[in-house]
Amino acid sequence: MGGDAGLRSGEIVAPEWTDLDLGRGLIKVERSDYKGRLSVPKGGKSRVVPMASRLLALLKVHRHLRGARVVCQDDGTPVSRW
Repeated sequence: MGGDAGLRSGEIVAPEWTDLDLGRGLIKVERSDYKGRLSVPKGGKSRVVPMASRLLALLKVHRHLRGARVVCQDDGTPVSRW
């Protein structure tokens, strides 16, 4: 997600499935995670970014129901940046 969508490290681990529009290939970047604390993205503003086709295909294949976040551990607990 960093290379294909231009997200920062804290923005990579923070998105929830509701932030993704897999039909249109878009990601709403509304939060960032740093040491387990959610905050607004750098710059203080939300934004919408397009997904590259390979990222979109990967997310469709690896869709899970373990937790609300896209990036999580096997038990569904969120992954934090550090």
